[in-house]
Amino acid sequence: MNQIVSGWQFSGIFTVESGQWFTPSQSFDTGNNGDRAFCGNCRTRPDLVPGQNPNAGPRKVNPADVSVKWFNINAFQAAANGTIGNVGRNTVEGPGYANLDAAIAKNFPIKESVRLKFQVECYNFTNSVNFLVDNPGSSPNSFRMPNRTPQQNVNTSFGAMLADRGGRVLQFSLRLDF
Repeated sequence: MNQIVSGWQFSGIFTVESGQWFTPSQSFDTGNNGDRAFCGNCRTRPDLVPGQNPNAGPRKVNPADVSVKWFNINAFQAAANGTIGNVGRNTVEGPGYANLDAAIAKNFPIKESVRLKFQVECYNFTNSVNFLVDNPGSSPNSFRMPNRTPQQNVNTSFGAMLADRGGRVLQFSLRLDF
């Protein structure tokens, strides 16, 4: 998008994405197979509780209160000893993403071959909070069961969104062309 109004030039990029899918894991090895020894960051998956929908959670976020959960933590239980868990890959949908980046610029002629360009760029123009799962790309902490059952510790971060992509950022620039 690029619009010129009386010498001012406006532009922007609007991005909307659905939530990224994640696989819950547990921070203990019920399979007794030493999964960390052979694959580094691998994690044993928990078992899915029959009749529970992992994505039926409240979909609320409050980084100051980790008892507010993004997904239904009661849908998971520790895998039985000697097993690796039955939760399928990418069973929980993370938070979506919406962002507007905008810019405004104007050229000011000084002489015939000299001009000054003023530009303001604004990233996350609407200052929207876009939550993300901490440590994306590996087994994120908020998608990792720290205990045998999530109910053992209500203050755990399992199911909580603890990080965001940052707030509004403004950038000003002046450029002299000659």
